[in-house]
Amino acid sequence: MRRKFEEEEVVAKIVGKNVREIRRKYGYGGITQIEAARRIGISRSAYLNIERGVVVPRVTVLLKISKFFNISIEELLEGVEV
Repeated sequence: MRRKFEEEEVVAKIVGKNVREIRRKYGYGGITQIEAARRIGISRSAYLNIERGVVVPRVTVLLKISKFFNISIEELLEGVEV
């Protein structure tokens, strides 16, 4: 059980880093976390927890993020090893 928790922690950190970098590059100057959350359709706290690497977003949230930033889910998961 401990190993599964550690793996999820690593995935959360990688996805958070990727989302943060993509947001900062968005529109050639980035947008705020609050604006990204609003436009994606999730709460500010949920978005902040994703970028901080606290939680692994649900698949539906990954889809919303990828659609908003016009990127693939693979780009969000880049660096995650299975």
